[in-house]
Amino acid sequence: MQEASSYIDLNDMMRTTHRLNEIMEFEISALKETKLANLKTYHEERLALIDKLEDYKSKLRRHPEVMKSFSKQTIETVRGQAKKMQVLADEGSMQLQKGRRIHAIIMDAVKYALNKHVSMSTGYNKHGHFDEGVKQESYIPPVSINESF
Repeated sequence: MQEASSYIDLNDMMRTTHRLNEIMEFEISALKETKLANLKTYHEERLALIDKLEDYKSKLRRHPEVMKSFSKQTIETVRGQAKKMQVLADEGSMQLQKGRRIHAIIMDAVKYALNKHVSMSTGYNKHGHFDEGVKQESYIPPVSINESF
């Protein structure tokens, strides 16, 4: 059986946490600037880092005795990084919710404008004469809307 401390590379765990924090800061900045296309930049790396940290977390649960081999300062550093990650996760969640609310407001405005345009279309009345304000039920605006965010 391997020694428990060989399961966990503390330096790698701290580098992984630090890098994930950097990516989360970048994503929050992209959300604040509404540059949503930038969110794809580090998506794959972010997922890999999360998996790696989950693996470390699982190993620490299975082998809690490993924590005894870490210095008090190291444990405080890891806790500080974890706390920062939680703050960033909360901020990211808040920015995402804000973005979703803004997106919903914009989509509602677009739908309202399209409905108003459709209901106020010009057309022919029942006598075959051109008439403004005739509601055309069959008129479908040439627009499709992707409402996802």
